[in-house]
Amino acid sequence: TVWTYATGNKVFSAPFITSRLVVVTSCDGFVYALDKKDGSVRWRYDTGYPIVACPAVAGGNVYVGSSNGKFYSIRLADGTPDWIADGLDGYIESRPAIDGRRAYIGTWGAMFYAIDRRTGEKVWKFDTGRGRYFSPGACWPVVLPYRKDGKSSEQVIVLSSDYFVRAFNPEDGKILWASDEAKGRESLGFSPDGKTMYIKGIKNNITAVDVSKGSYTPLWNTLMPYESNFIPTRMETTEEYVFIPTEFGVVHAVRTDGSGIAWSHKVSHSAVTSLKNAGDHRLIVMTMDGTVISINVFAAYSPPPTESPPPLFTSSLLMVRAAFFTLAFSSPMR
Repeated sequence: TVWTYATGNKVFSAPFITSRLVVVTSCDGFVYALDKKDGSVRWRYDTGYPIVACPAVAGGNVYVGSSNGKFYSIRLADGTPDWIADGLDGYIESRPAIDGRRAYIGTWGAMFYAIDRRTGEKVWKFDTGRGRYFSPGACWPVVLPYRKDGKSSEQVIVLSSDYFVRAFNPEDGKILWASDEAKGRESLGFSPDGKTMYIKGIKNNITAVDVSKGSYTPLWNTLMPYESNFIPTRMETTEEYVFIPTEFGVVHAVRTDGSGIAWSHKVSHSAVTSLKNAGDHRLIVMTMDGTVISINVFAAYSPPPTESPPPLFTSSLLMVRAAFFTLAFSSPMR
């Protein structure tokens, strides 16, 4: 262990790491900037309410949502706020996508917002129209380029719990394309070049889609050795593989050429909560029981071909998330 730092409450978010700082949020209500070398606090900013959302850093500012219907732009240098956007419907769980002019974030109020990076004003918003449990609240949105009719443009892609993946025009929020064909929920992955999108279906499908031409064009579909997989954990990708987390403690490597599963590795009996490509052909895997393991992606092995979830994880995704946020908000503030 190089260093540790204890916040005032639970940490459910993923940090954003810069060349010098580790920016992390906590259910104690603070956004922290910690020194990457020794873990000392460079600054901390108090939102006054538990934070489960993940921060993003761009252009010298930290962008993060809280559980109080607010979205913050905080100066990375000293932790002072540039602006606070309020009136967002629902709490924020995910990490925003950032482009040159806007930040994009979904909430658990069934809403998706584009916010001006300079002023904090809402530029446009989208409502799934189906209530909070059909929200784009958990999926990390992505801004990707595409080329259509000889013209290069950008699209903002997000998946919501109504099984629809949608691409928006960043300027005005108009839907460029939308599909619920793959029946994904909350978890997307993208190839390193941003041309291919991977969707983890709620049943046993992994679907690859070409999004490089500004449309939804399916490429292949791989059937997995389980009946369903509701875990919201994000997929990780390389040029060769898409790494699929499961609620059964197994990580699968699916070949990006559509030829099927390359290997499967049993890490734990608990749900996989995080995957991270660490480079050098290493994949860092974390699970709900506290297991942390590094896998050589070219030397992993295959367990038995079928999986059955242990009794602990037969609950529905909504029950898991309800327990998750009960823990997050039950502990008193400082």
